[in-house]
Amino acid sequence: MRMRTILIAGLAAIATIALGTGAATAQTLNTGEFAVTMPMPGETANGGGQQPDCSPAIETVALSGGTTKCTMNRTLSGNAATGTVANATLAGQYGEAFNQGTMTRTCDLSQNMTMDVTFSAGAMTSMSPPKMKMAGTMVMGCSFKMSFPDAAGSSLSGTMTLNATMNSSDIGGAGINGADIQMTLKVDVTEGTGVFAGYTGSGELDAAQAFSLLGGGGSGGSAPPSGGGSTPPSGSGGAIPDAACQQAGLPSGCTSAQIQQFCQANPSNALCQGAPFSLAAARRSIRQSSDADTMTLKLVKTNGKGAVRIISPVAGAGKNIAKVNAKTKVKIVATKGSQCTVKASTGKVVGKATSKDSARTLTIKAKKGSLTRAKWLQATCTLSGKSFSSTKVKVRAA
Repeated sequence: MRMRTILIAGLAAIATIALGTGAATAQTLNTGEFAVTMPMPGETANGGGQQPDCSPAIETVALSGGTTKCTMNRTLSGNAATGTVANATLAGQYGEAFNQGTMTRTCDLSQNMTMDVTFSAGAMTSMSPPKMKMAGTMVMGCSFKMSFPDAAGSSLSGTMTLNATMNSSDIGGAGINGADIQMTLKVDVTEGTGVFAGYTGSGELDAAQAFSLLGGGGSGGSAPPSGGGSTPPSGSGGAIPDAACQQAGLPSGCTSAQIQQFCQANPSNALCQGAPFSLAAARRSIRQSSDADTMTLKLVKTNGKGAVRIISPVAGAGKNIAKVNAKTKVKIVATKGSQCTVKASTGKVVGKATSKDSARTLTIKAKKGSLTRAKWLQATCTLSGKSFSSTKVKVRAA
C-alpha cells in the first residue's frame, strides 16, 4: 500500500494591504485553497509515462534483498495536460461552480534523478518498505489556465515554475510500491476574468510526483514490465530465491521475467499472491498521484494593469544564471492583449510579440546578435496605455 503525505499551506488572509507609507490601499481577494488534480509533466493517470531504469531489476532485489539503482533522465517541451480544480472557499461565496473547475497546463521540463532503493531480505510473500536515497535536479516552466463554469466565466491564467535540487528529504510516503517526491512550484497569475477580473498575484503549488517502483500502476494493465535488466549482474545484490524458482517449476537461477510469465499464466498460485508479483504486470513508472495538489494564491486588484513573466531561458537547478546562444528562444506569458518587447541589458531588442491568450506561451526567436554580451533579459509590455515589466532574468552567452 502506498502512503502519501500532503503539504497543506494556510488559507490566504482576508486583508487590505497598505502600499508604501501613504494611505493608498490595494484590494485583495481571499481565494482560500485550490485543490488541483492533474498529472505532473510526463505522468499519466493510468500508470504510464516514462519509466525509470532500475538495475538490477527491482523485482529481483525486492525478493532477495539488496540495493538497486534507478535513474530518471528526461527532457520535455510543450508537454500539455488537463485536470480538475476545486475551491471550497470560493464555492461557499460564489456557488458550487467553483468546485467544478478545469485546468490546462503546458510545460517544459528537465529532470535528472537517481534513487538507490534498498530492500532487506524477507519472505517471498511479505516485504518491509524499502529505504530510499535520492539525488537529482528538476527545472520546469509552465503556462496554465483554470476555468470555472459560473455565470461570469471566471478564470485565472499565469505561470508555474520550479528550479530545484532534490534529495532524500523530499521523499514522502515511502512504501513497498514506491514514494512521492514532494516539491513546491512558484505560481504567478497574469490575468483573471469573471470573479477574478482585474486581479493578478502570486502563490505556491504544493505538489507530489508519484515514483512507482512495484506494481499498482493505476489500471493494473497487462503490459510486461520494462526498465532495467531482468538478470542482475554478478555480485549486484541478489538472484530470485531458489524456492521461488522451484515453486514456479523453473530451474535455479531463474529470472524475474520468467517469474512474471509464470504469474501471468498462473495468477492464483500462492507465489503470485505476494509482493512484488501480486500484479502480473508490475510497472515502474512516474505516475499521477491519486491525491490533489494544493495551490494557494494572493490576488491583488491591479486596476487594468497587466503582468508578464519570462519562463525560458531558465537557469539550471541550483543556479541563478541561464545560458543563452544564437539559437535561444525566449518564452513569455502575458495578460491577453499586451504588446511586449524583450530587451537585453545591452539595450538591444531581442524580439517582440502580442499576447492573444493569457494562458498561452509566447515564443520569441532571438534576433541575430541581440544576446551578445547580454547580462540579463527583461520583457516590457503595454496594455490600455499602461506599462509593466517582468523581473530580470540573468543570462550568460554560452
